[in-house]
Amino acid sequence: MSAATVSLGCFTLTVDRDRFVDFRSDSEIAEAEPYASPGARLVSIKMQDPAGVPKRWGRRAGVPHPLAWAQVGKPPASLRSKGGKPRKPSPLQLAFEQNDFAAVPELARNGMPQVYNWLVTDTHRKADFKQFLAEACEPANLPLAFMCNAGKDRTAVGALLLLTALDVPDHAIMADYMLTNTAFGRPGGVERDVRKQVEMMAERWSPTRDLSAYSEEDVTTVTSALATIIGADVANLREAVRVMEEEAGSVLEFMRGELGFTDAMGQALREAVLEPVPAGKL
Repeated sequence: MSAATVSLGCFTLTVDRDRFVDFRSDSEIAEAEPYASPGARLVSIKMQDPAGVPKRWGRRAGVPHPLAWAQVGKPPASLRSKGGKPRKPSPLQLAFEQNDFAAVPELARNGMPQVYNWLVTDTHRKADFKQFLAEACEPANLPLAFMCNAGKDRTAVGALLLLTALDVPDHAIMADYMLTNTAFGRPGGVERDVRKQVEMMAERWSPTRDLSAYSEEDVTTVTSALATIIGADVANLREAVRVMEEEAGSVLEFMRGELGFTDAMGQALREAVLEPVPAGKL
């Protein structure tokens, strides 16, 4: 199986897809098969709460999901409860209907970062990433690829942990994360996806059934807000880093204290995937 080689500072990182880790939940897997290469060994680390565990968000928890304000990509039928009665309009729906987007930026700032916070504070998610590091730092399991549903949130935290283990500096990790917005596999990348969502929402919720009822400033406001969910946003991954640094002093120390990472694991990973850049290539 062919490998891709990426320059990373003073090293060359070689990646392949002979091993494949899937972070998706049962419900996500039911909607789409894994994107593993033919013949790859699939490892499923389902990032979902075990049965019977109280949910952090939702009606039973009494705390709305941090992305409930947006109703991103939901068809009209999803806005109805099981009994057929309309659900309470989301804040974004009301913004479209009332032509008032003043609260949207704050909703966005407090939305996706909470999800990243959850990924590194929830006991079950810590166990998931502990399993992932054990899998990824075992040379016999390499080369290895990993994914989630959108390939930018759970996957981003996994990449952050591995790149930290490889001593990649923070600024390079963040730059790598933001490349997500240019790699959505279709013309226009994330910008096109966001614009399509905004147009769909206007068609559903605008009195004119299109964007003509709104100023360009308002369209930009809602587009920027949705981009924090649909695409990669530095503030999201920064929140995960903030939590880990606050708890342990650094991401690496968090990995050691909470995720079972050891110096031996780091050394094994570096020896397995890094090669010195040839002289004159720096």
